[in-house]
Amino acid sequence: GLAFLTRLRQQAGEDCPPVVMITGYGSEAIAVKALKNGAVDYLVKGQATADELRQAVGSAIANTQLRQKLQASEQRFQTSVEN
Repeated sequence: GLAFLTRLRQQAGEDCPPVVMITGYGSEAIAVKALKNGAVDYLVKGQATADELRQAVGSAIANTQLRQKLQASEQRFQTSVEN
């Protein structure tokens, strides 16, 4: 999973979709590495409920949409300042 996440971030760059890592191993070290490598959340199989998964995915999508809106707003502001 970590290797895949690293390759995905390298290939997609700024356009990388949000990633929720789901693993069978609940290691804090792996969770930290996943989050540092760009995962937006980290869940452990057998411990996470369907509601937690739904919430993690929903939050990832909502945060991505907010970031996109913020970026568009910043670009409009920069354009207005330049004009």
